[in-house]
Formats: sequence, C-alpha cells, structure tokens
Amino acid sequence: HQFYHKWALLSDPDDITAGLKGYLKCDIAVVGKGDNIKTPHKANETDEDDIEG
Repeated sequence: HQFYHKWALLSDPDDITAGLKGYLKCDIAVVGKGDNIKTPHKANETDEDDIEG
C-alpha cells in the first residue's frame, strides 16, 4: 500500500476542541520483506496543491 502527496490534518491531542492546527504533506509506503517500493510519477512542481480538496 502506498499514499503519495496526501495531506494529513494536524491537531492538538491534548485539546481536541481547539480545531485544526495545520497540514502535513505525506508520502507513506507499507512494504513487506522482499517487496519493492513503486516510485510515483513526478508531478509538475508548478502545480498548485489543493489542500482542502
């Protein structure tokens, strides 16, 4: 399984009523022994990120 350029929401675990604190862009791959990580295609660096989309 792999997630590429996905946005994670940041919050304060000590105050869940405080709301959203920010965003973190993540690349995550879960692999087993002997598995290869698939390299995603390179996106155009000038593309705008849709954080809330």
